[in-house]
Amino acid sequence: MVGALSVIEQHSPVQLFVGFLICSTYLLLVLRAAPYKDDSLDRLSFFASLSLAITLLLCLMKGVDEHRAETAQIQYEQNPWDTSMYKDNGQQNSMLATLMICINIVPFVYAIMSSLARWFQHRKQIAKALSRSMTRHSTVSPQKNDLRAWETE
Repeated sequence: MVGALSVIEQHSPVQLFVGFLICSTYLLLVLRAAPYKDDSLDRLSFFASLSLAITLLLCLMKGVDEHRAETAQIQYEQNPWDTSMYKDNGQQNSMLATLMICINIVPFVYAIMSSLARWFQHRKQIAKALSRSMTRHSTVSPQKNDLRAWETE
């Protein structure tokens, strides 16, 4: 997606809009097709695509506003889309940065929670299978045909 979008109107919000359209289309395809056998993997794929689409939407909103301000030659006293954690005077301004971090953490949190839930559901079966394989033993008694004579001719 990066290579294809680099030729579309460089440094303009159109790039972000086309990227958002591509991500949204992929999101809808994943949601409709449900390509994985396990539902939790389908949900994880959905959350990952959703977080990417929302991130691009926020970047598109920021890009459109900054592009509008640049073309209209508007000078902000305080940039409303500043993503830095601290301003020049040391006060913390982390609204957009915190929002984007939270949006992009959602798939990771879901993956961890889904893995833990799966482990808790199947832990008895896993323990039973392990105990059977560790305690299973059989006695071996040598048979007459199993012994070989080491005679030389």
